[in-house]
Amino acid sequence: MRNSSVDNPGWRKNLVSVFLYIGTTLLIVNQRIGYTDNVGLNPLALALRVDVWFVTALFFGLIFTPGIVLWPTGDDRLPKTVLVLMPLAVLSSGVLASVVSEISCGKGYDLLGAFDFAKSIICIGLGILIFNLSITNREFSSKLIYLIIFSSFLNVLAGVFTSVTSINNIAGFNAETAGEIDVGLGFVGYGNRFQGLGSNPNILMTQALISLSFLVPEICQSFSKARILRAIFLLTYSASLIIIILWTGVRAALFLMPVICLITIWLRKKPGLKNQIRSIAVIVAMLIILFGVWSFAAMLGLTETMLERVTGAEDGRLNIWSYYSGLLFQNPLGFGYGFESIVDTHFGIVEWQRLPPHNSLLQAGMYGGFSAVIISMILLGKIVRFFGRYRRLIKLQVLPTQLEGAYIAWWVVVVNSLFGGLLSADFNFSILTAILLALASREWVKARRQVVDANV
Repeated sequence: MRNSSVDNPGWRKNLVSVFLYIGTTLLIVNQRIGYTDNVGLNPLALALRVDVWFVTALFFGLIFTPGIVLWPTGDDRLPKTVLVLMPLAVLSSGVLASVVSEISCGKGYDLLGAFDFAKSIICIGLGILIFNLSITNREFSSKLIYLIIFSSFLNVLAGVFTSVTSINNIAGFNAETAGEIDVGLGFVGYGNRFQGLGSNPNILMTQALISLSFLVPEICQSFSKARILRAIFLLTYSASLIIIILWTGVRAALFLMPVICLITIWLRKKPGLKNQIRSIAVIVAMLIILFGVWSFAAMLGLTETMLERVTGAEDGRLNIWSYYSGLLFQNPLGFGYGFESIVDTHFGIVEWQRLPPHNSLLQAGMYGGFSAVIISMILLGKIVRFFGRYRRLIKLQVLPTQLEGAYIAWWVVVVNSLFGGLLSADFNFSILTAILLALASREWVKARRQVVDANV
């Protein structure tokens, strides 16, 4: 890949970068903050909307430096395919299905579908912008990663504040939703599940696990280099994140935390008995840490909700997936961007609650049919294949910690999406994919040069 050697991107790129930094930090608080209140537009709510900051970054990028917004830099085809062409193909399949639904059902789109469509467009621009800035400026990608790691500390502080003061909400922060349904507002809700600043346990769990994914390689590196104080600090922060994750009561976390451990071991696995023993020791150490944190959280009474949700009533996920799978086979072209106005999204499980597919592939299928599902799977496969090629190229070399963390975090978001929302409209997925491709592409160039130099 052709790589720019720009060390100082100038004030224009710096301005765009600032908007991206702020938007990334606000990812932990954006989902349940609206645009309006009882008297009209709410300036504070708008200032806390992550999409507002990302759109602003794209706007100023188009004005000042359109080259970093419109197309991925360099000659490598993979970023263009993954960040632009395939997402546009998924969107096109949804548009085609919308046209068909408009003709057959009289409903081509609704508000939720239009929002996902607009958000997907923003995600495409966001991915291109972050990829280009990361390729041309190492400092940008490092700052963005540190913001991703430590922004979750705000939720740790919120948890401590709630525990110490027994205050569940700061007046005016999470305004009460209009209507008769109380979904549990404040820092703790949804049946004593901690939801932090984001007012949703699943959002909080995802952000904390992304931070944890970047922390694990940093901790391993600190111990390997005998930087004990740094390792203890990161371990303490990681333990606090795990406590917060357990407090959310999100069952997917019990599956995702082992995923982090297993991918970490796979990335660091090398042949030889000594290295195999070292890998086993790392696994044992991780299990001890997880057991210790779980025991401490249990003493505080923060794991009761998790246990109740694991051992309690039927979840309904299988029912949801079975229902939407049946709809997809009945309508292989999908329903377009008005699918929630065409099909029943309640279907008797919870009378008042909207229940979309809770699976990224199935939701893509509702919008764009089997073509959207297949394109999404090919997109994910291309990234995995590229990373595998890079791993074979560097052979037994240790991965850079930020690249390792980006790959683990990327997998966490992908696996979590199988229990959650739409990847093409997920800011976390766009940011991590762009960072992963940029870091891997940069290291790929370096690794190939080393191979060439070694063979000369």
